[in-house]
Parts: sequence; structure tokens; C-alpha cells
Amino acid sequence: SVAKNGFLFTITESGHLFTLEIENRKNVWLTDLGSRPKGLAADEQNVYVTMAQINKVYAFDQKNGKKVWQSRTKKSMSNSLPLVIDKYLVVGDDAGFINAFDKQTGKVVWQKNLGEVIHSSPAFGEGLIFIGTEDENSAVFALTLDYGETVWRFPIDKVERSTTRVNLFHGTPTYHDGKVYIGGENWYFYVLSAKTGKLIWKHEFDGWFTSAPALDNKNIYIGNWNGNFYALSQDTGDIVWAYNVIKDAPFEISSYGPSGEVQKQGMNSWPIVTDSKVFFGTSNGYFYALDKTGRLLWKEKYGSAWPILTNDILIIPNHPPPDALKGEMIVALSNNLPVKAIDNNISSFKTNSLKVSTVLVVAVLVLVGIIGYLLKRWYKKTR
Repeated sequence: SVAKNGFLFTITESGHLFTLEIENRKNVWLTDLGSRPKGLAADEQNVYVTMAQINKVYAFDQKNGKKVWQSRTKKSMSNSLPLVIDKYLVVGDDAGFINAFDKQTGKVVWQKNLGEVIHSSPAFGEGLIFIGTEDENSAVFALTLDYGETVWRFPIDKVERSTTRVNLFHGTPTYHDGKVYIGGENWYFYVLSAKTGKLIWKHEFDGWFTSAPALDNKNIYIGNWNGNFYALSQDTGDIVWAYNVIKDAPFEISSYGPSGEVQKQGMNSWPIVTDSKVFFGTSNGYFYALDKTGRLLWKEKYGSAWPILTNDILIIPNHPPPDALKGEMIVALSNNLPVKAIDNNISSFKTNSLKVSTVLVVAVLVLVGIIGYLLKRWYKKTR
């Protein structure tokens, strides 16, 4: 999901794109995409959708949902998420190409073959695109924005492979203050110079990193696939604190990493950091709020949600049917069922369901049942 211009744009597994007006929680329009989507991006005019199972990219007008253009990548985009950068829409695909489209027309401006599957998503800083690749020669690349030329390439450390340790960059880099931050499935976390790709520091941990780190002015925040969520020093990589989610909800059924290997518990969710709090979702089914010391504030069962923070409102698109969401200035939106939300523990409201297709089907079935019941009673009375 993405939030822009007071609207929430969200996609569902059933292949729909929805628009919700955030302030009054009203559904604005619905588009049937015909296949399962993967990623969303938005600018001031359009919302852009990439597809998980086919190689199509769409642009829709934010106001009415009408299709503005349609274009293609070399292959489907099963993991890489799109990014709007200046006049471009940039995304990686499963064929190993990074694609730059003119965001106004959908015309392909350039396509760069990085030689390996791209499940990482692009980041941008200092005029460069940063992205990782996922194969035998996995690396982080820095490319020029206008032409896709390679400025530098940083290869992943080769470690002994196992069922839970592979030499891949599945996660997404984050650019911050002249540096690129990224974790690998080889259990290492790296900090690189954005200009040169030179290694600043790296540290070995105890599980895969597959999400994008979040940063404040001191720390790096990221979770791995051994159930640990870390705050790391930006300067040294030392652990400031760690919160382990396994103690909160031990798994009874095995969890699987992004390549199918058995893991304990993981975090694909990109964390959100505010002045005083850190939010993230996990595969144990819970969504967490911690303070900046690593102390648990609250947890609720919202699945491995990817939160959005807009105008002091935390939006959590989620799959399970939740009961309540607690915290200050927080709203939860569900793509399955309406969600009860508590705003600063003062007032409460219910959002409209985002999964309109399911709601309509249920509504029709209920209506048919009621009509059938009334007809049956009428028939009995007339006999």
C-alpha cells in the first residue's frame, strides 16, 4: 500500500486495486487488475502497479482509476517493488533486468541486464539507483538514473551454504547520508559508500535479512529470520539492543524464508521509525510497537504487515481479522474485514473493508438468503 494526497492505495491477492480516502475512510474507486499484483508507487497524479505473475506495469489516474498507460518488463516482478524517481518509474524483474519507464507515458527509457534475478527493490540517493541481485554472483549495484550505467558493484561475501544461509541479496537497500545500508541472506549486514561502493563496515548475525532497514539519526532498525529485531549503531554496527519475537509467539508450524528454506521466524516487513517508536510486522502473526530502547509497548495479531506512516497516522494493511489496535494516532485498515481502531484511546471507529469483492459476494449471499426466507414464509401462508 501507498499513501498520497490524502488517499490510501492498496492492492489485494485477489487482483484488485482500491482507493480509500484516509480522512473519512470512504472507498473512492476499485479496479480489477485481472491477476495478482505485487507493488505500488505513486506521484502527484498517478498510481503505478507492478504485477507478480505477469510482466505488466500499469499507471492509473488517482482521481478516477482510469488506466493512463500499460507497459512491460522482461519478466514478472515477483518481489521487486517499484520506485518513482524524478520523471521515471524504476523496478527490477525476475529476468534480472532493472527497468526505467517514463512515468508520464510508460515508454521504456532504458533496461539494464544485471545478469541475475532481482528480488531487491530500488533505492535512490546522490543521483544513483541502488539495488541488489539474487543468484550465484549476487551483488549490490549503483546505476546512473538517466542511462542505467553501472557506477560500482559490490559482491556479497561467499559463505558456506546451508538450508538457512545462502549468498544472496534478497533485501532492499536504504540510502542515508551518503551511505547504503543492506542485509544479505548470508547473515551479514553491510554499510557501503554511496559514491564508491567501498565497504565501510560489515557484521555477521544469526539469520537472513530480507527487508529494508529504517534509520534515524543514530541507529539502524531491521529484523532477521531468526526472530530478532535489532537496533544497530550506524557508526560501528554494534548491537544497541535486540528484541526477540519468538518468546512472544513460538511457532508450532515451520516458517519458510523467501526461497523456501525452513526458518524460525522472520521479518519481511519494512519497519517504520518515529521520534519515539519503532513499528514492524513479523511472520509470527504479530505487529509490534517498541520504544527506542527496545521495550515492548504493544503487539497485536495483524500478520506480517508493511506499515505506512502518513500525517501521524499509522496505516497497517493486514490479512488476519483483527480485534483492536492500540496506540497514539493509529489507524488500521484491513483488506479482509473491517478493523476497529482506537485513536489516542479517546474515540473509536470502524473502517470500510478494503476487500470489496469479498464484501459484495457476502452481501449478495446474505440478501439472497433473506429473500429466500421471506419467499418461503409467504409461500407457507398462501397455501
